[in-house]
Amino acid sequence: MRLGGLKGMKLVEKNDSFAELKTALLYMKVGELKATCLKLNIPAKGQKPQLISNIISFLQTGTIPPPKSIPSKSKAQKGKNYPLAPDTLIVKGSYKNDADTRAFFKSLVGPHFHFTAFGQDWIKKKWMEGNPPTYREFADFWAKEYLARKNRKAEPKEEWAYLNFIQSYHAKHPNTHRQEMADAWKVYREEQAEQAQQLIESLLRTTD
Repeated sequence: MRLGGLKGMKLVEKNDSFAELKTALLYMKVGELKATCLKLNIPAKGQKPQLISNIISFLQTGTIPPPKSIPSKSKAQKGKNYPLAPDTLIVKGSYKNDADTRAFFKSLVGPHFHFTAFGQDWIKKKWMEGNPPTYREFADFWAKEYLARKNRKAEPKEEWAYLNFIQSYHAKHPNTHRQEMADAWKVYREEQAEQAQQLIESLLRTTD
């Protein structure tokens, strides 16, 4: 076999290891991920997806990408008033998930409105794009997405490891009691956390 072929095989194996590592890291708790970051001497700030991304990036390249920041256009301007009104922009620093905001959205959407993960994700996406939406635009998006999700089941985020595990386990074992599923989750989560640490150590050795 040619040397190039051997290198190609090693690259594939390493890529497989990173894919396996990412899956295993999803089962670690935030505290465990932060401890892992500290062990690797990389920043331990951020939510679960960011911590996992930092670990993977560091092991792949030896560096981590700079954190993405929200453009100033999406942030509240000092001294400016942002009333609860249809044409008011939803910007970071003024927008709140509180009772008054919920009541206002109910006046725009209907009594069935409630704060949702898909709504928050959409707002954050708009902020990162530098295109903050108005309250009316968000209400229209939320109403359409709410109706659409009645006819299709939303896929859980990959970082929601517990929910993904429970749904999968219940589908395979429909008659299992809740405590049995919880016990199975505990065992599997610990196995995956241990697997993640072993993969990290292995990948570190290959880069020495």
